[in-house]
Amino acid sequence: MFRMIRNNDIPVCLEWYNWYIANSTATFETEPVTAAEYTERVNTVRQSYPWIILEDGEGPCGYAYLSAFNSREAYRHTADLAVYLDPAKRGKGYGSALMKEILRIAELDGYHVIVSIVTLGNTV
Repeated sequence: MFRMIRNNDIPVCLEWYNWYIANSTATFETEPVTAAEYTERVNTVRQSYPWIILEDGEGPCGYAYLSAFNSREAYRHTADLAVYLDPAKRGKGYGSALMKEILRIAELDGYHVIVSIVTLGNTV
C-alpha cells in the first residue's frame, strides 16, 4: 500500500537513510544525519513535492520522493528522484514498486523529466 509520509514515519526513514550513509554510496553523504536535519529535509520536500511510503503487511518498508533538481524556472517540470528501502527488505521488488508509483505521481503532477543518480550496488 502506498501513502504519503506522516510525521511518525520520519524516525524509521532516518534510520534507513543513516544505514545507507554508513553502508553504501547511495546518499553521497559521509556523516549520519541528525533527527532535526532530516525532519527539516522532509518538511521542505513535502511542501512542494510528493514523498510516499510503501507499506507491506508488517509496516513501512521503503520510501520515495521527488525534490528540486534545479531552482531555475526552466527546470520547473524537472524533478530529482530518490528511493530508499528498509535494508532488511531489499530484493523483494519494493524499490521497483516505489519507482513506478512515484513516476506515476510525477506524471500526474506535470513533471516531464525525472533525474536520479544511481550508484553501484543500486539495482532498482
